[in-house]
Amino acid sequence: MSEKVDEALKACIRACIEECVEYLCRQAQERIVEFTSADIERLFAERYPGIWAQALLKYGTEGRFTIRSLIGITLDALSKKRVIQKIGEKPAPPDWGFPRIVAYRC
Repeated sequence: MSEKVDEALKACIRACIEECVEYLCRQAQERIVEFTSADIERLFAERYPGIWAQALLKYGTEGRFTIRSLIGITLDALSKKRVIQKIGEKPAPPDWGFPRIVAYRC
């Protein structure tokens, strides 16, 4: 995959992640909603199955830089912009590959 195509895919993935966060936060309305990157991964796969499939083919879920890495980097950037708030860590899902996962709040 060419570098231009790779960057375009990353930009598309980031836009989908941001839309998933916006969707969760809109659903929250007056409530405080907490979520993790695992929640965003599930929502991304449901809302954008074609892009999710391309992301899995390109980045996978195991290794040094994965789709999970890109989700985490994007969520971290959104927290630095104060779109969402990083609230700490919680136990990760059993198949996550790490024992802890970062939690966020709308």
